Amino acid sequence: MAKLERLYFLIHPFCYVQPRLDRFEPCMWDKLVGREQTVASRWRKAIETMGPNEGLFIYPISDSESTLELKELAAKKLADRFISFDRTLRKEQGSNYFHGLPETFAGEVGSEYLEALSILGADADWRDLKIVAMSRTLANDILAALRERQISYDPQSIRCEAWGESFEGCVHRWTGMLSNYLGFANPIEKNYEMTVPDGVFLTDTTFVERVDLADDVRLFLWLRPDNRPVGMYSKARIRLVEPPLLARICSPANRFEVRGKDLGRQVIWPVADQQQDPFACPDGDEFKVLVHCARYGPRGRAYYLLGQGIDLAEFREVLAAARFSTPFS
Repeated sequence: MAKLERLYFLIHPFCYVQPRLDRFEPCMWDKLVGREQTVASRWRKAIETMGPNEGLFIYPISDSESTLELKELAAKKLADRFISFDRTLRKEQGSNYFHGLPETFAGEVGSEYLEALSILGADADWRDLKIVAMSRTLANDILAALRERQISYDPQSIRCEAWGESFEGCVHRWTGMLSNYLGFANPIEKNYEMTVPDGVFLTDTTFVERVDLADDVRLFLWLRPDNRPVGMYSKARIRLVEPPLLARICSPANRFEVRGKDLGRQVIWPVADQQQDPFACPDGDEFKVLVHCARYGPRGRAYYLLGQGIDLAEFREVLAAARFSTPFS
């Protein structure tokens, strides 16, 4: 009987093996295609070198030739330790998306959302029901496959990584709550080097490190070619009932520029007072910015901090020392 010690989650691989979409300028599309080709080679190498205690779960976005070839490689190398989630494709073919799920599924999802409403009030977004339902569905299929194949694991010690596309989008959204429903003690950690970002400007940066902070908050750091440091706070794991977090940085606001993930072009700070984003702006002697979490709507946005007149070492020190609070505390 195989025992898993590490499980990798590959979310929506090969989004860019298609004609360029109109919303992307050619140079931006080319950068994302190039990044995808780079990380795809890393996915293949990682699969080829996986040991007997490692497994892979793929959540495909399509049945493209590249996806099918990768799944074939994983099946050949890993055998029963490879699991593919194909409900999306079955739905497109007219099958029941939720076929085989426990009868208690709908009630459990509804109860969880009602609990979130009672705690978060208006801050609860009904669209997050999709994240809960999908996360529970993914967990159900994974656990069922492991039982059927007699593959064991220690929920207290198993380590997991998230790969795929995009770093700030689907990779984050479909793994941020998943470990809760799998019953794993540790969160599923995003490995930036195995992902494609939405923020195109990141394709020109060098990834530096991930700093693990309290309460499952992660600080990702990059360095631009002009030596400006870049950082983003992200929650590795969240429950629906948890309120979003703000990172409160003890530093003057003029040391930061903030951008959104929308191709990295949207400047959120500095802006005129009347245009300030309440989740990325000065607040007294501090600068506050939202911690990225697996949610829809404004509470789930990704905010990138770019240093201005501050080197990487000090930037890291200042951001790692941030305190965290809810938006209303």
